[in-house]
Amino acid sequence: MAGLFDKDLKILLQRKQAIVLFLAIAVVLGFSTGGTFVVGYTAICFLMLSVGTISYDEFDNGYSFLMTLPITRRTYILEKYLLSGVCGIVAWIVSVVICVCENYVRQNGVATGDLLVEAAIILPVVFLVMCMMIPVQIKYGAEKSRVVLVAVMGIAVVGGIGIKKSVELLDLPLDALMEKLQTITDVQILVGVVVFTIAAILLSFAISVRIMNHKEF
Repeated sequence: MAGLFDKDLKILLQRKQAIVLFLAIAVVLGFSTGGTFVVGYTAICFLMLSVGTISYDEFDNGYSFLMTLPITRRTYILEKYLLSGVCGIVAWIVSVVICVCENYVRQNGVATGDLLVEAAIILPVVFLVMCMMIPVQIKYGAEKSRVVLVAVMGIAVVGGIGIKKSVELLDLPLDALMEKLQTITDVQILVGVVVFTIAAILLSFAISVRIMNHKEF
């Protein structure tokens, strides 16, 4: 697996101009918009760069060569998840530092603790995006995967609007539900989010391995 990491890091370094550009945009956004928007933006951008290494492996029968090495398809998929996770976390840390520096320089009056809590909420979202991107990229390739991801996002938005409208039309007792949700402690919410995120990653990994095992090259 170390060889796969080395290969992908060299691929990422070949795109150092894009990395520098994303970091520059992150700094500009961090000091112009304020808030934690820059955290999600930067993490997703670097996540896209890491997942994009899959398209390099597909190019010019790259899979055929990689599978002659002493690795399994499962190991290949595991490396992609680890690489993407590490890139997402590193980008998250860098953007959080930018966010905290911006808050200190501009003296926005926002407590650093509150800022870190907001940023922490974004991290599971980044992992969930990763869970969608990797299997779609492996299944459909670089070009088709963009269309599929846009379609998935569109369906999610339409579904959310549909649920909201259904609740309004059916006049469901949301007040009682909100009261029950308020009884949930922060620790319970944290545990629930962690468990859900881990379950999503494991499910996504299993799907990606299954897709990879059925690929012919």
